[in-house]
Amino acid sequence: MARNELKFLLIGLAVGAVILPSLIWTVGNAFLGPYANGSVFAFWSDFIFQLISGSISAFVVLLAPYTLFTLARLLLNYARARP
Repeated sequence: MARNELKFLLIGLAVGAVILPSLIWTVGNAFLGPYANGSVFAFWSDFIFQLISGSISAFVVLLAPYTLFTLARLLLNYARARP
């Protein structure tokens, strides 16, 4: 059980650290125009700097995939347990 939870956590953190910032940059670039600092790599490096600086919004982006996945699992287990 703990091993599976650790796996879910690592996958969620990887998605939150790599894929989600890339998606944010892509959508922002398409709808809001080019990113002021440059490419997706500049955006990712700014994201990592924000994490190191302790930005709450950066931590929300980092933890969102794991949190949403865990919430979905809890709701699914609750729905299955109800008679």
